[in-house]
Amino acid sequence: METLPGRGYRFLAPVEGVAAQTNRVESIPPKEDPETIIRRQRVVLIGLAAAFAVAALAPFLSRRSDEPSRTTPLRRFAIVPPEAASNPAISPNSRHVAYIAGDKLWIQDLDREHPRVIEGTGGALGPFWSPDSEFVGFHVGTEIKKVAVQGGPAITLCQMSRAGDLFSAAWSADGASIVFSALGGLYEVPARGGTPEQLIEASESEKGKFLVPGLPGAHGRPLWPHFLPPEAASRALLFSFRTAPQIEIVLQNLETGKQGVLATGFRPFYSPSGHVLYQSAHFFGTLFALPFSIESLKPTGAAFPIAEDAGLPSVAVDGTMVYLDFTGVQKRLLWRDRGGNKLGVIGQPQKKIGTLSLSPDGRFVAVEGIESASGGDVWIHDVARSLKTRLTLLDAHSAWPVWSPDGTEIAFVSLRAGSGDVFIKSVDGIGEAKALLAMPLWEGPTSWSQDGKYLVANVTDPKTGEGDIWYLERQADGSFSDAVPYLQGAFYEGAGQLSPDGRHLAYVSNSSGQPEVYVQRFPEGGGTRQVSTNGGTQPRWSEVGSELFYVRGDALMVVSVTTDPTFSAGTVRELFSNPNLAWEWRLPTYDVSADGKRFVLAETLGEPVIRVVENWYEEFRNREQD
Repeated sequence: METLPGRGYRFLAPVEGVAAQTNRVESIPPKEDPETIIRRQRVVLIGLAAAFAVAALAPFLSRRSDEPSRTTPLRRFAIVPPEAASNPAISPNSRHVAYIAGDKLWIQDLDREHPRVIEGTGGALGPFWSPDSEFVGFHVGTEIKKVAVQGGPAITLCQMSRAGDLFSAAWSADGASIVFSALGGLYEVPARGGTPEQLIEASESEKGKFLVPGLPGAHGRPLWPHFLPPEAASRALLFSFRTAPQIEIVLQNLETGKQGVLATGFRPFYSPSGHVLYQSAHFFGTLFALPFSIESLKPTGAAFPIAEDAGLPSVAVDGTMVYLDFTGVQKRLLWRDRGGNKLGVIGQPQKKIGTLSLSPDGRFVAVEGIESASGGDVWIHDVARSLKTRLTLLDAHSAWPVWSPDGTEIAFVSLRAGSGDVFIKSVDGIGEAKALLAMPLWEGPTSWSQDGKYLVANVTDPKTGEGDIWYLERQADGSFSDAVPYLQGAFYEGAGQLSPDGRHLAYVSNSSGQPEVYVQRFPEGGGTRQVSTNGGTQPRWSEVGSELFYVRGDALMVVSVTTDPTFSAGTVRELFSNPNLAWEWRLPTYDVSADGKRFVLAETLGEPVIRVVENWYEEFRNREQD
């Protein structure tokens, strides 16, 4: 027989009777007295009662049998998805791993060789499991959805007002509700569907204001919610948010309202071994385990590392852990022509390359680079030689490099003061970086006019995620004026790119319900024209201003334009597709050569694998006790 958790038992083989004697003689049984009959009935009733009791206790017995045991062996293996995967999540019963690959939800059943795609989940992000392992939740566009583990139609549970609002979600331990991160804070919706209600506001905490974490997809709100199991003394929730100048893991008691910081990191997940697992602050980081008491809701020891070059952990009830293993995964800059053909490589590989900017003379590429030993910094790659140099050296995330038109300075955003502020630094590395724009918001440079007069920046409210476009004007003495608002509204406007003649600004706005590329006059504004169709981000001008490029999905698009005497655009056409063009930020992850014939992209070398570790704590039990 086999135990079915929460259900009872089933036979593993056909039930057969005991073999009869060859020469069986049928006979009539002797008549029994009433006391014998009563005794037999009493035995039968006792047996039935015992069977029902065992069936009723089966869920509890199976739960105890799922707890990690010192006799359970440590075993490791990898899942290699058919395409680059993200956000792996193991089911509570440890039988399935859900992940996103090729813009769809996939399920790897751990007792089968091949994964299966769940149809009807195009655009899915952030999978999470119901506590009974029967459903996988995910978000797509403005909707939270769920789908049965064996497939079928995806059911919409709720909808938010705008695309891009949603980030991460978790199912409550009792299965009754789902908590998810959206602009404005954490929201809760019944698992059967309904109207979301705000659970935690993304405003102020005991440690300070919620700020933009500088991590992919983060928008200045509580992220990565995770419920503690039913054994917790109270209904308790883990999540992450940034306080100046770091991102921290918070424990929120939803019954008492008490809140406390557990550690520095993100993506917290409770392990039945008695630990909170989480990832260090930079994307290609280290997984840590923090000893934690589920009864007192407090740490019981110091955190210790359990995996390098790893991220996004989740753990099943029996102690099986999965995470993304980035060992050997790197990014490298490459040249591609207008047909998408590879022309050559630039500089040296890095663990991660985000936004990038080609120098005006085409000799260097400045990038947001991440190395395993540090967070994000501005690095400069030499186009002609296989060299890279780090420009920013402080222990604070720096990104969004933009070259000055004479190639002697780089503007960038840095978290060195806590929030995102605009700084400028000489490319020769001499002297300290100077702050240009420091507001109680998130500011980052996006474009510098060819005459050096204007520097355009994004200014984002970390609470709402709504972005505006501002600009600074350089004075005769080299200083910059106070920032001046250019576009402000109820929607996101950002990624502004000045035309070569400085008379127009291309930018991204979601005022239509999805990101599109628009053009307005600069600096006076007005004369708005929509350039992209069916979505568009990452605008770039050709150097002479006769073409405007942008990204739709993973495709690089181009449209012929004129700016004199007024702006006009021709027909949009696709140049080529490349998966490295598709990413959730609206800023360019490519740049264009002066002749408009080549493009520099940051492309992935190697792909992460999904690592599965059964009874992960066995490797560290003796080390922690020592």
